[in-house]
Amino acid sequence: MKDYRSILNDRKAARNHLQAEEKRLASERAVLDAEIAEFTEAREVMNAVQLATQITIKDFIEEIVSLGLKSVFGNQYGFKIEYEVKRNKSEAQLFVTKNGQPYDAEASCGGGILDVAAFSLREALFALANQPKPESVLFLDEPGKWVSRGDLVGKFGLMLKEVSKMVGLQIIMISHDPALIDSADRAFRVTQTNGTSTVEII
Repeated sequence: MKDYRSILNDRKAARNHLQAEEKRLASERAVLDAEIAEFTEAREVMNAVQLATQITIKDFIEEIVSLGLKSVFGNQYGFKIEYEVKRNKSEAQLFVTKNGQPYDAEASCGGGILDVAAFSLREALFALANQPKPESVLFLDEPGKWVSRGDLVGKFGLMLKEVSKMVGLQIIMISHDPALIDSADRAFRVTQTNGTSTVEII
């Protein structure tokens, strides 16, 4: 049976061990607290950079798409992007505006407006593409098929030209619409006779 001194020494050894373990854990906690503080600061910086980037991109896309809509349908039309956080992620909601009022483009707007907005969005995304950029040529097959009125088709063609100049993009398109063909810098007619194609400048 252990005497009093042996028990006391055992307890002292256990206490010393616990005190050493407490110091080690306190030191680890201090390191972890410092890392958490660094991560928190880094996250705040990243969020600030992301927000600034989103605002810059948002403004650019809104400008390009609004220009397209205004060019074809008049100054009462525009385009807006609104960000909201869902499931801890930032999501973009896209709206066509008329006289400043937002509309769900797919549900409330005609096909012509969707055509113009969709094309302008593609142009804006092309301009924002990371390096290496895709080839600066866009091929279109019968674009603006939902832009039905003749006067709007001509405006649509001028919008294609203006926006393509802004983002440095050459457009090659196929169309049967005279108003759209008239807006081109250069046009060719392709005809086929007995399986032989003929190309002429018009």
